[in-house]
Amino acid sequence: MQTQTVTLIVAGLGITGTLLGSVLSQWMTRRSQHSLWLRDQRKLEWRELLSRLTETFATIVRLENSVLSPEEKQELDAGKMAANNTLEDRLFIAPDVATMGITEAWTKVLNSVRRGALNEADSRFRDLKADIVVAALKSIE
Repeated sequence: MQTQTVTLIVAGLGITGTLLGSVLSQWMTRRSQHSLWLRDQRKLEWRELLSRLTETFATIVRLENSVLSPEEKQELDAGKMAANNTLEDRLFIAPDVATMGITEAWTKVLNSVRRGALNEADSRFRDLKADIVVAALKSIE
């Protein structure tokens, strides 16, 4: 084999190696960034869920078992609807929400409030919040 041929082969291998290394590096970076993005989306959804349920619980406890003005009735209904929508529109944490039975636990909280068992409702809600926090922390590790 001539020296020129060997030089061309070595140069070709060098260029190929550089290109493959560049492509592999780009793929790994994109994959890592996507993983971080998914984690951020999950964290955001958990935060939205926890905030919405907390806000709605406070509204429900304040208004549920009292005589309501039309504005208060509208506020109560809007809060319940917002909480329901937030439970139902989760994309990235939907499997966790379903597996953990968060919707069912929220329904039990609401039923306790409707019966006037505010201590029970408060206890159920604190447990639900704690479960959500634990799940959120696990899912973003």
